[in-house]
Amino acid sequence: MNRRASLVLLVFGLAAIAIFVSRRNEQGNGIPFAGQPTRKVIPLKVTADFDWASAEESTLEEFAAALQPEEGASIAPKDARIKEFDVTLDPGESIVLEGYEREEGVFVFSRLTPTVTLSDDGVALMTIEGERFSVDVSGSSETLSVPRVMTREGYRAMISMSDGESYYQLGLTATRENDQIRLIGSESVSE
Repeated sequence: MNRRASLVLLVFGLAAIAIFVSRRNEQGNGIPFAGQPTRKVIPLKVTADFDWASAEESTLEEFAAALQPEEGASIAPKDARIKEFDVTLDPGESIVLEGYEREEGVFVFSRLTPTVTLSDDGVALMTIEGERFSVDVSGSSETLSVPRVMTREGYRAMISMSDGESYYQLGLTATRENDQIRLIGSESVSE
């Protein structure tokens, strides 16, 4: 192979890598598989100690409806492949990323609760606790998974949640902004 052909191949290879990295950064957790729908999620904010088991059915329905795709969209939240979010939370707040009615009167929700602790040398450590749970209008609830990850401020971390029917992997970055926590992430769902 002559020098000119090698140079052309090198340029094309570098361009392909640049496109891959660009797409990977846009998605937050890699290039989605072909056919995966994407949508921007506007998470709900709730207090970390919100009593889900005592919530009225109408409240659960409102939460689930608020997390559905735009009116007229053809996908349900549990079928969405990528969810992206960028929220700022006050201490003691959680975000709800997913909510749907699995069966009559039984709702499934996913939430994240970030907290900050300082190490002995003053480094901010971010603990992000996830919870995937179901709640029944009769007042019973069941925790499906409670993964937790600890990372340094500004570093990307991965957390996984499953309910036996689907598997979620979230790429998360948390930073402090005054007394608040900014949580940026994307969620990839595999069924």
